[in-house]
Amino acid sequence: MRQKPRSSTAARPDRLLVEAALDIEAPARWEAWLDAVPLDDADASEVALLPLVHSHLAAVGYEGPEMGRLRGISRQGWYRSRLLLDHAENLFRTVEAPAAASGDVAIMRWTAGARPERRLRKLDLLVRGEEVFPVLEAARRLGWSLANNDYPVLDRQRRKGLVRSDGLRLDVHWYFAGRHPHAGPGDVLWPAPTDGWDDYPSITTLPSTELLLTLLTEGASADTRLTWIPDVVDMIRCQSDSIEWKRLSTGAAALRLRPVVRERLQRVDQLVPGVVLESVLDELRHVTLGEQIERWFVLHSGANHPWRALPASWSQHRYEERAKGQRANFLPFVTDRVRRRLGGRVRRRASGSQQTGHRQ
Repeated sequence: MRQKPRSSTAARPDRLLVEAALDIEAPARWEAWLDAVPLDDADASEVALLPLVHSHLAAVGYEGPEMGRLRGISRQGWYRSRLLLDHAENLFRTVEAPAAASGDVAIMRWTAGARPERRLRKLDLLVRGEEVFPVLEAARRLGWSLANNDYPVLDRQRRKGLVRSDGLRLDVHWYFAGRHPHAGPGDVLWPAPTDGWDDYPSITTLPSTELLLTLLTEGASADTRLTWIPDVVDMIRCQSDSIEWKRLSTGAAALRLRPVVRERLQRVDQLVPGVVLESVLDELRHVTLGEQIERWFVLHSGANHPWRALPASWSQHRYEERAKGQRANFLPFVTDRVRRRLGGRVRRRASGSQQTGHRQ
């Protein structure tokens, strides 16, 4: 299996696999994807969709020669999921700090009726910034080890990974770090975790609205590049009565991520028409100039652009300014960073020319 996600293009075959995972003509989509991508070449985000694909294929009696292998992947995922849930239960019993499970565990809790075959890839634990180190120590006492054997720098990182000797993974996130410093008990974005469920009473999870917001912002990262789409679809379908869309829009505005949330909901709507209400997309259309500029930089960033790191550095700068009680101004920030970047290039070129002249 490939470790690195394959590159995204307009003609990428991964849409076929996503549609199969959404049960959109699953056998035909699966066979078309398999013609384009040998199973041995599937990357991690594609493998994460295979249990969902297997369940849809099995439901219609599909008998391709690869079904045995898909069944094995699904069973292995089921066993891994049970281990992760047991470890999560132990961790929540131990941790005294306010915390909430996000990601797979929370999705499983809110969509259990729709996706009994859902598998957990890792544990995601959301905590406030001031509680990160006590939580890390609690996890270490239970047998988890810090990835790379180092502690995080809270004002520079957004999460810290932990691992076990059996390969299980835990990611501790400090909630929307880099974009929204925790503002205390009245913080509009800090959720009230929901109590445990079924056989895991100690595991508290994000409420449905906050979970959907994290899926649409932080959830669509490289390691979940495909799985976030069926996750969002299932959340909306299963929790249509409990999702507070106005609150989700307010949270996206507080994070200055309304363009991102709207783009991703539009992508979901294209794949599964009718799941996303038009009124929700209309509400998210109202964005500030700052949001538009930042999104433009994100979409036009790359190795050949002098502003390639601006979105991440602006997020950090804004966080630091807000933590000091000051308001960050994006345009002066951009001007300063681009001037520095271009100045650095000029200095490097001048230095290179001098060295060349000296050699001559």
